[in-house]
Amino acid sequence: MGRILCEKHGEQSFYQICEHHYADVCNGIKSKVLTTGIFAYKICENCYEKYSFKEIENYTIDEVLKLPEAAATTIETLVSQKHDLVSVKGICVQCYQEKLNSFNEDKN
Repeated sequence: MGRILCEKHGEQSFYQICEHHYADVCNGIKSKVLTTGIFAYKICENCYEKYSFKEIENYTIDEVLKLPEAAATTIETLVSQKHDLVSVKGICVQCYQEKLNSFNEDKN
């Protein structure tokens, strides 16, 4: 995971989230989100289904590295294809958590 320079929190870790979930978070809309395995992207159900993330949901980088070369190449190709298909945006981990907390506070 990389770092981002957040205007509010300074240098922080960040999440990569699909553009649809990003829009929901920014607009105060609580939506169902899934976290992909190997990327750790946070994506909406629509992107998860549309881009067939289930194919790679159970793989970690460590597991792929232990696979025979042909199997690893197949998984790497799938991962690369999905990475190229889904449009993601970065968001500061603390900003993301604050947004989620505000959703929960609004329910009370």
